[in-house]
Amino acid sequence: MLPKVSGFELLAEWRLEAPYADLPVFVLTSKDLTGEEEQYLRKHAESLFHKKQSWQQELSEQLQRVLKIAPAVKL
Repeated sequence: MLPKVSGFELLAEWRLEAPYADLPVFVLTSKDLTGEEEQYLRKHAESLFHKKQSWQQELSEQLQRVLKIAPAVKL
């Protein structure tokens, strides 16, 4: 739950703007998604996890996978 914008709006905005357009986004939700919402998230997010299901191990594996292939960040 975001205070001023929905997660869908934020994700849509990020997908339009560099440098966020290719940012891997992992969605963890407790919301009962409509078919349309789930389809949107599966298309625009790296992974979708439901809090009602076991998600910790899979999220950890997905993060490790993405971090291994992510380009080095210059500070």
